[in-house]
Amino acid sequence: MWNDAWAELEGLAPEFRHLSQVIILRVLILNNLGRWAEAAIIGKGALRYYPDFGALYLATAHAVRNCFGAAEAKAVIAAGETFLEEEAVFHYMLACYDSALGNLIDAKEGLTRAFELQKSLREKALDEPDLEPLWESLGESG
Repeated sequence: MWNDAWAELEGLAPEFRHLSQVIILRVLILNNLGRWAEAAIIGKGALRYYPDFGALYLATAHAVRNCFGAAEAKAVIAAGETFLEEEAVFHYMLACYDSALGNLIDAKEGLTRAFELQKSLREKALDEPDLEPLWESLGESG
């Protein structure tokens, strides 16, 4: 399915390939194919031309996390805060990166904000590997 989607984008006329909607689709498809480095390169490059495209920060940060680590992913997503501050997934992803980096107070605050904005993230958070340090610290404190 994802390869078919990629093939469709490859078939677009050149004048459409630079559009932000096409670029975000490319990054999302590459993420779903596990082609993290390619997704990160395309996403980071595109953010120079579309710095106000919030969803591109999220998709790019996801790719960056998977190939370069939590610190670089946090830098990518944090750069989009102005456009994402009311989005639950922004706070959730930031909390994940903070937890992975050992910034547990920031992670807890971010996760609290994410849950305020979207309660359904609570269940997802229980199985999130990046949040394990946070869960472990809460278990140790009592």
